[in-house]
Amino acid sequence: MAREEINRLAPDCLIIPCIHHDNEQIVWDQEREGVGRVPWRCGYILPPDDASTRALVLILDAAMARWQAHCDLGLTSHAT
Repeated sequence: MAREEINRLAPDCLIIPCIHHDNEQIVWDQEREGVGRVPWRCGYILPPDDASTRALVLILDAAMARWQAHCDLGLTSHAT
């Protein structure tokens, strides 16, 4: 979703989304072992020499807020 929003809003910019979450907020499913969910946030790797790309961060954050409000990040875990 993050990549699609970046492609839609800034198709010619080299912006890489980085999805982050807080391990302390993970909620593991009680019925399915190793399946959980967690709220997330999106950061960006931006070209260091392109100030115009930095100006897009607020616009991208607003677009991501819509997805963050509706979707948690799904997680899986297994013992190795």
